Amino acid sequence: MAKEYIFGDKTDWDTAECICGNHAFGDGFSDSDKLCNPGKPKKDWDLRLVVCLHCGRIINPETFEVAGENPKVGVFA
Repeated sequence: MAKEYIFGDKTDWDTAECICGNHAFGDGFSDSDKLCNPGKPKKDWDLRLVVCLHCGRIINPETFEVAGENPKVGVFA
């Protein structure tokens, strides 16, 4: 399976656009907890991931690579 990436400038999340078309000024994105649910990560959570609040894609904010999907988030929940 080919890797998916969201679009935008990795240094400016205001330019980020998910594959689903969501962007920072739409439904937006959220930091995630260890279960990849939207919310602030705990202090012991080293791997910071971001969740698209429209489709539930889980995104690595450093590479913009889609790391998975959370079916409990977004319009498909």
